[in-house]
Amino acid sequence: MSWFQTSGLGDYHGVHNHGCLGYTAVCYLDYDPELHSPTQFVAPFNNFITGESIHYAPRVDEGSIIFVPAAVLHHTKPNKSDKNRSILSLNIAVTYD
Repeated sequence: MSWFQTSGLGDYHGVHNHGCLGYTAVCYLDYDPELHSPTQFVAPFNNFITGESIHYAPRVDEGSIIFVPAAVLHHTKPNKSDKNRSILSLNIAVTYD
């Protein structure tokens, strides 16, 4: 399954995952690293010293594609720009017989 998502000013996507099997990918189509923030990934464990959740924001450019296990929690921060941020995302199902 694949889809496009465009985020205008103030738009964001809350914390979620794409199930427990397979992989999820995001390709940055309309993306300006000076104006937009990338997908934020949440570690499956907290910081062992502070107990805080660990977030990771990869450095990406327009055209970058990232693959992660579908179970990894992730989200986007609100778009603070009048310029739209657009992505192509897809799920790759893995089944075990």
